[in-house]
Amino acid sequence: MKKWLSAICIILMLVSLTACDASEKQYIEAELDPDTGIIMKTAYPVYDKNCEQISFIIENNSEERIEFGSDWWLERLSGKRWKRVNWEIPTAFTDILYFSEPGVKRYFQCSLKPFQKGLKDGRYRFIKEIEGAWYTAEFEIGDSPITAETPFGFLPLEDLPQNYSPEDAAADGVVVLRDGGIVNGEIMTAFFSDWNSFDFCGQLRVMNETEGGWVVTDLIRGDTRDSTRLTCRIVARRDGASDAVSTAYYSFFHVEDGRAYLSNRRNFTTHDGVLPLYGGIALPQEIADRIEDYRGPDNGASLIVYSPDGKIRATIREGGGLSIGTVGWGTVCGGEFSGKTLLDLVWQDDNTLLLIADGGEPGLYFYEFMHVDAEDMKSIRTLSYTYSTHAYVRDEEGRILIPE
Repeated sequence: MKKWLSAICIILMLVSLTACDASEKQYIEAELDPDTGIIMKTAYPVYDKNCEQISFIIENNSEERIEFGSDWWLERLSGKRWKRVNWEIPTAFTDILYFSEPGVKRYFQCSLKPFQKGLKDGRYRFIKEIEGAWYTAEFEIGDSPITAETPFGFLPLEDLPQNYSPEDAAADGVVVLRDGGIVNGEIMTAFFSDWNSFDFCGQLRVMNETEGGWVVTDLIRGDTRDSTRLTCRIVARRDGASDAVSTAYYSFFHVEDGRAYLSNRRNFTTHDGVLPLYGGIALPQEIADRIEDYRGPDNGASLIVYSPDGKIRATIREGGGLSIGTVGWGTVCGGEFSGKTLLDLVWQDDNTLLLIADGGEPGLYFYEFMHVDAEDMKSIRTLSYTYSTHAYVRDEEGRILIPE
């Protein structure tokens, strides 16, 4: 049986590669980048050769819906001629039909792993067929801050120098909020302009002034296979003290009075783990409007919480169902939870999840601790459970306690 499956996979791969070759022959005599309102470009102009993935963007500025497949190929400029870069690892494209409505921008991820040994400094371009026409997205491989370790060009927060100043930050493309003003505001506007684009990948770094000193915040979208996850990293700088870097993961944006908040709950409240961004500073109306347009994952979830390491996603759906899964791989454990109405989910550590449900009587709550292992999801099991009329508390070490 395994031999048959291997043979079928090889045949499908050869069919896909043959189809690519046929498509390439078609484009050789075709006009490239026709004036149709469709634009293809890479997210950055220059990439380091160790990059494992590059995003190119397809903008549909036409008046019609467009459709396209997942296939593409890569060329390198040699002298005055473009030559195809051959795959070092045979690659097959999945038979998926993508679409884009008028006025919509879509990000498209391309893995460079099949070319790793063959990529040299120079000029390259992606080739792709869209609606029977051929489009290119040119870029360079060379000296660039866009690397595998820094996919958006920013130095890790923990590596910032102690004397990192607002002037340094502004020169690095960081948005600086100071004295009611904003420096590099156009970067923030552009970031949130792309926020709702399909498969958007990006990072926004903001430095804002507080009474205790400067705070630097990273907001990252698309750094994992889980497109619903927003990664927020914060470094606090106060009077030259050592940096304290923290990381948290969220799913929803909320805006109130021009102030931006991150939350794991679809319904906005000013508590329940809400994080006010940028010290609660009111943002320019244009930016606040763009954030407010983002409604989070449209999958019927009322609550999405991530383990502290960000590897496991636990979800309560609007109907009360529970689902647990590793990031990027969908639901592993799902369904109704013992007939009880789930009220909340709280992570104690990377592998311990507390479920809080209606206890069936007024003022009574049901608590259950579950063990969840991202490496072996079959190990999901109940550790303990109890009923209580009290809300849970945390001790000095952060452990969850259920009062009698």
